[in-house]
Amino acid sequence: MPEQITNDFIAQFNSLSNSGMLERNQSLQHENRQLRRLIDDSAALLLITSADSMFEFISTRFLDYFLPQFMAFMIQPPRENSIIQYCYKNIGRVSERIDDSNYKTLRKYYEEGNSENEFEKIKVKTGSDCFSKDFLDIHPLMIFPLKGIGGIYGFAIFSDKLTGNAYTRAEIDYITHMFSVLSVMIQNDMHYKTSITDPKTGLYTYDYFINKLDETTAIVRRYKHTAGLLMIDIDHFKNFNDTWGHLAGDKVLITMAASMSAVLRKEDCLCRFGGEEFAILIPETDAVGLTTLAERLRKTVSQSEVNVNGNKLSVTISLGACLISASERAEPKVLLDRADKALYFAKTSGRNCSALFPDGLLRRAAIHRGISEIEILGQAQISGKA
Repeated sequence: MPEQITNDFIAQFNSLSNSGMLERNQSLQHENRQLRRLIDDSAALLLITSADSMFEFISTRFLDYFLPQFMAFMIQPPRENSIIQYCYKNIGRVSERIDDSNYKTLRKYYEEGNSENEFEKIKVKTGSDCFSKDFLDIHPLMIFPLKGIGGIYGFAIFSDKLTGNAYTRAEIDYITHMFSVLSVMIQNDMHYKTSITDPKTGLYTYDYFINKLDETTAIVRRYKHTAGLLMIDIDHFKNFNDTWGHLAGDKVLITMAASMSAVLRKEDCLCRFGGEEFAILIPETDAVGLTTLAERLRKTVSQSEVNVNGNKLSVTISLGACLISASERAEPKVLLDRADKALYFAKTSGRNCSALFPDGLLRRAAIHRGISEIEILGQAQISGKA
């Protein structure tokens, strides 16, 4: 009897195998695992808020799952002519870039209504001479456009796999679906950043800065911390514009923004306050840290140069600083006024220097004696006076 049961089982197994049901079952299990992975990864991606983190997450997944020899993302943010690139080679992030001209070639191809993802088919219509040598050298295999409300704004480029295997239909479906999620999320993040940044310098706007100042003062009060506020003005900027032109002035603003950003921490908030005036919010600092930073910024800007028709030009800045302390509970408007008064004092003291608005007992005692705030500043130390 047991032998008969075994024989029946073998017969049923062979019947299922011959009918293809077992193979189909294995295929369905594989598809189910692929679908589960897609659902899990899509859900995880939806929880990420910044574009950089999104790219880091999805790049890790693609590198783990597909092992491409080379993978790159080329992104053009709103209002910008520059192309942001994230490149990976042999499962690691690399600093090398693809020539930006390839972005324009690919964008033109897809905007003409083409939809092929295979690079060999793309070359048939465009011609290989439309792509740079460095692009062809990575042996691109698959191209995926990133599309948003305003059209195409980026591309993902995949080369052959390290294993030599071809991309399966399920893998291409996974990549396509993840990009459909990623495209919308990245564009939302970029448009949000566009709404809170100055188009010329890329720094935060006045409105964003004021909201951040409100948040910081609340945190300072709640957790008994201290923070700092800097107001910055370019010295004699009107004369510079009158002499060299407004295009040269724009170069100065852009160079200044980059120079100061390089000095600051990630958590510091630098904004273009208006015209040639900037403001910086510095969490977790004291008077020494604030004045030290002000001097670093002043020296960095004075050493930066812009090239205008062969002329190497530079500018200087004046800075006004004030501390944000929990003991005073000063409102943002008061803090801005103090920093502005310190800035005014720095400018009237010869420019190219920084001044710290007096804090604590010094100010209270002086005010009690009827001395004005500007007179109090006159008793304070001025740093970097030329």
